[in-house]
Formats: sequence, C-alpha cells, structure tokens
Amino acid sequence: MEKHLSAVIGIFKAEETEFTKDTALMTTTSAKDGSFSFAKVPYGKWIVREIEQPKGFVLDEKAYEVNISKAEQVVEIEIVNEYVHGNIRLTKVDAEYPDNKLTGATFEVYKDTNENGKID
Repeated sequence: MEKHLSAVIGIFKAEETEFTKDTALMTTTSAKDGSFSFAKVPYGKWIVREIEQPKGFVLDEKAYEVNISKAEQVVEIEIVNEYVHGNIRLTKVDAEYPDNKLTGATFEVYKDTNENGKID
C-alpha cells in the first residue's frame, strides 16, 4: 500500500512572522495528488506557507504572498518539496589493527522499509 504523502499548508495575515497552526487563519492538508485549496478567503493580502512537510521531504519555508482583490478570484501557487538526502561515508578497518585501513571492501546499503531499524 502506497503511503499518502501530505503536507499541511496555512494561510496567514500578511504581517505574521510565526507560521504555526495556531497563528494560521486557516489550514488545509494537501490531497494525494499534492493539490490544496482554501475556500472563502477574505479580501486582502495574505501569506500562504507550508507548516508541515510530507515525511522524507524538506519543509518549504518560502512565504507565498497572495492578494485577494476581487470576488471568486483564484490564485495558483506551486510549493515544491525537496527530498531529504545525505551522504554515507564508510571505512573498512582491520579488527585487530583499527589504524590499518583496508581497501577493496564492498558495502551494500538497504532501505529500512518498515522503519524498525533492523534488516528484515
């Protein structure tokens, strides 16, 4: 079963500096296809910002400025999330002489699909 990767998005007053669920005018959770919407946003200037990123992704901290100036106006915003990634550095050493680095070793890296910290 594929996990649902959802983000929580908030809409905030234009002068807001703290972006949390508590300070948001409204919040929504992105759909399975990544789309999200806010209905009946009042006239004025607002900030749209991601509050919680999907698991495995970096939070988009960009503040998207929105100006609602007419009835039934639709504003399109695209929030792009980057995967969390890092590097792995391994060194093979002699068990009896740890200062002696060994060459030619082959390592395999596995994804912990059930996240229990063990190779299953």
